[in-house]
Amino acid sequence: REDGTLVSDSTPAARGSVVALFATGEGRSGLPVSVTIGGFEAEVLAAQPAPGFPGLFQVNVRVPGGFLTAGRQPVMLRIGEHASQPGVFL
Repeated sequence: REDGTLVSDSTPAARGSVVALFATGEGRSGLPVSVTIGGFEAEVLAAQPAPGFPGLFQVNVRVPGGFLTAGRQPVMLRIGEHASQPGVFL
């Protein structure tokens, strides 16, 4: 979250807030990056190697608002034509 605290069931990310996602294995640089949360497109604010952590990729996104229901939501990260594994929730 924007204040640096972790997202959890007891401290969920609010609609419209910014969260940082971390991934490995992003492959080549310069590929398009997209994220969906709860099936809705999230605005990608930044996607780059995580500073000070070789091999770690950081993607900052804005949690969709509007129709996104409360509770745990599936997260899907796409880099180029490759998608993250299922079973990741926010």
